[in-house]
Amino acid sequence: MSVLRLSCWIKRRSRYMSHIEWEKKFKKRERYRFLPLPSDKRKSLIRKLLSIVLPLIIMPVVQPAICAEDLSFIPDNNSLWIVYTNEALHFDLINVTNTKGFDMNLSVGGNSIVYPAGCELNLTRNISLSATEEYPLNITINVSYMKAHGIYSGSWVLWFNWTRADDPSVNDSVAYLLRIELKEPTPPGKLSFSPPHVSKSVETGKTAEAVVSVTNEHPGLATVSVFYSPDWCSVSPSSFSLNPGATTSIVLTFDAKNKPPGGNFSDFVLFSYTVEGYSSQMSTDLPIRMAVTEQVQPQLGVYRFQITVIDYDTGDPIPQASVRITGDKYDYTLITGESGTATFQNVPGGSYQVKIRKSGYQTLVTSIFLDSNISKVYELVKEQEEEPEEPPSGEERGLIGLPTDKIEVPRFGEPDLYPGDSVEYTILITAEGGPVGPIEIWPDSSYFNWIRLELNATYIKKGESKPAFLKIDVPSGQKPGTYSRQFTITGGKNPATLLVIVTVSNPYENQTNGTPTPSPTPTPQTPQEVYPYGEPVIVVQYQDEDGNMISCNPGKNYKVPELTIVYVKIENDPYESIRVNSTGGVAFAGRADTIQGRVLKYQVTDKGDILIYRELFSPQLGIVIKDTDSLPQLGVYRFSVSVPAQPQKYIILDIRLGETPRPMVGEEIVIYATEREVYKDGTFRDSRFDGTMMVRRPDGTTDMIEFVAGRAEYRPLIPGTYGFMLPTPGFVGFYENSETEFTVDPFIYTIEVPETPIVGREQQLSYPQDAMIDSTNAVVDINYGYEDLVVTDRGIKFTPTEPGKTYVVEVTAPLKQSWSRYPQGAKITFKYFFTSKSDAGLLYFLRRGLGKVFGFFFSLYAVPLWIFIIAAMVIWIRRRTAGVEEVMP
Repeated sequence: MSVLRLSCWIKRRSRYMSHIEWEKKFKKRERYRFLPLPSDKRKSLIRKLLSIVLPLIIMPVVQPAICAEDLSFIPDNNSLWIVYTNEALHFDLINVTNTKGFDMNLSVGGNSIVYPAGCELNLTRNISLSATEEYPLNITINVSYMKAHGIYSGSWVLWFNWTRADDPSVNDSVAYLLRIELKEPTPPGKLSFSPPHVSKSVETGKTAEAVVSVTNEHPGLATVSVFYSPDWCSVSPSSFSLNPGATTSIVLTFDAKNKPPGGNFSDFVLFSYTVEGYSSQMSTDLPIRMAVTEQVQPQLGVYRFQITVIDYDTGDPIPQASVRITGDKYDYTLITGESGTATFQNVPGGSYQVKIRKSGYQTLVTSIFLDSNISKVYELVKEQEEEPEEPPSGEERGLIGLPTDKIEVPRFGEPDLYPGDSVEYTILITAEGGPVGPIEIWPDSSYFNWIRLELNATYIKKGESKPAFLKIDVPSGQKPGTYSRQFTITGGKNPATLLVIVTVSNPYENQTNGTPTPSPTPTPQTPQEVYPYGEPVIVVQYQDEDGNMISCNPGKNYKVPELTIVYVKIENDPYESIRVNSTGGVAFAGRADTIQGRVLKYQVTDKGDILIYRELFSPQLGIVIKDTDSLPQLGVYRFSVSVPAQPQKYIILDIRLGETPRPMVGEEIVIYATEREVYKDGTFRDSRFDGTMMVRRPDGTTDMIEFVAGRAEYRPLIPGTYGFMLPTPGFVGFYENSETEFTVDPFIYTIEVPETPIVGREQQLSYPQDAMIDSTNAVVDINYGYEDLVVTDRGIKFTPTEPGKTYVVEVTAPLKQSWSRYPQGAKITFKYFFTSKSDAGLLYFLRRGLGKVFGFFFSLYAVPLWIFIIAAMVIWIRRRTAGVEEVMP
């Protein structure tokens, strides 16, 4: 544009020149006249000019490609190579590139550890490389040699000796260093569990099951077995195999039979396994937790139970059959009518034993669970004719003969009896002097006890014997001591009695190195030493809202808070003649046996009664009578529910952060939650919180955690401040001084890089072994200049641009899969420290200087200079192409 404006100005100026002015100017040049140059000379001048100008115009402002080494390698020199013990030879690849501008002949020399593949004899390979050519060099690492010589790590060199192809006098050598480590192989993948941890609430004295899915994410067949599990949790099956990608289910059985209510047990199940193709033994664990709660009895109503008794052979109804149903709260007997039917009304729901007897038929004993109105038909089978069902009329009954009136268990010479043991003895019952029957054993097996006597016969002929079975099943939680039970056998002229004394030994009384050794056989004790004779002692109590134990007396009404537990303690009653029944809104809630006696628990949910009476057998009447007068504590206790003002409910949080006040990402945090009910009078009641609560994460999202028996565990995945959100509905807020927030620091994994970063050369950093991040959400911080940044799931690449600097690189991202003890999704930081400052050398300064020179010439500051140069060249070309010829005067 400037040249065009200049020519226009000259034309405009010439129009206004006077004739004289023009003539003066023309006369100065009149001795010259312009002649055109020949075309060939004009073209030659233009070509020379373009050869100078065009390179300056089209030259890119880039640094010239100058290589600092003769050869370049991928992986870089001094890289770490991992080989495994299950290999004999390890094969790998090195990409070698000729960075020279000429062809070369290359000789690669190895050693006994590492050498070019296929060169086991001379350990050398010869290669021809063209200029800038890349060659894939296959190498072999002799793992067998390393194992045979006990070498597990070290550094070895491959020598690359090159000569110029057209001038052998130009040559050099490059040492390529390999750092090699020999390790046990670890198969990729893992065993995963769904759910990843198991929590279970189990009623005391019971068991509960949980199903867990196990998936094999390894590439080979996994053979798994249970290496460890706590005594309160068993795993079935205990060993199994899984194909790659397969899933199976295992059952965890939580056992609270010997655990007290309120217990909270945390542990883990450790699995040991191997993967096909790998020699290493691996392990993984499944966290488990069991919260033990009070037994809850189902709240059932009252129902009608109709029984019809018929003959097995004919199907005819059987009248005058005795039908007895026995349970914890109900014991009654009816006689069937002409239609063979007996109907029980207003029977409380629950489990019952049904016993049907009729002369001439075999006695039928069965059980039933009553939770609705039920009608049942039972068939009786006639007894064999050769065995009389009852003594012949007029024949006098005989006596019931027993081999002994007292049995002490264990017997002399037998091993001690420990909690959880079971034994059985056979005792012959003989009819002496005449037939006996119908025979009844009191207390019968319908009443729960771990000492039982059973007889499968109703009548015994004169002189004959029938076996009775004494069964002793010591509960696994039974305390050591001596226990007794007396059985009364009726059906003869006089009742017979059998006293059973059982001594339960302490399994840990004489331990050596953790192994229980049997205690000496104790000296048998008499019943008087265990349970002194005398009247039974009965105490009825409940706990009020202040925690005081309130004693009760029969015949009175007591108003108690809903769900109050009433304790009925009975001592000095070895034969369990004292019976307890409940009606209405008072439900049986459990039983505990002690050396002194037993404790029965009843829960008050509405208006109801507790009846305490004594059963006495009357030989004169031949029946059992209910006595409520002989002891002051016998009788009816009446309870009803008081309705307190609705309390305000709060949550008390206690956050356990471990040893440090601020945990790091991935560390487990334990939270305890208590539900507090505050009444108008200022009193309160605390209980463990069971339920779910939301946790607000630093990024605004929420996680849901579950509390079991007031305890929960949480593992934060990102740094920042977390807060708990109040569970709704029903809660007013968090109680004062509750910890509702906690702060989590980032986890920083520091790595030293013993290398010198070279300015202009790509630097590659790998994450720790087996670590894989989500590169799409990665944040990289490099403290000095860089370019060409590439972030992958396994590492990063960048090119330093500043010399003389100590580079520090931080990569923060969530884990793509679990690594070390950190779960998938945990946000962690890998921090790399270079131990040496970045280096550049002379080539860097040459590139930097040339770049600045070229950059100036093609920057905005150089525009006027370029305009001047181009305008001058145009004028010069026009003059040269026009030509000048001198005119002779």
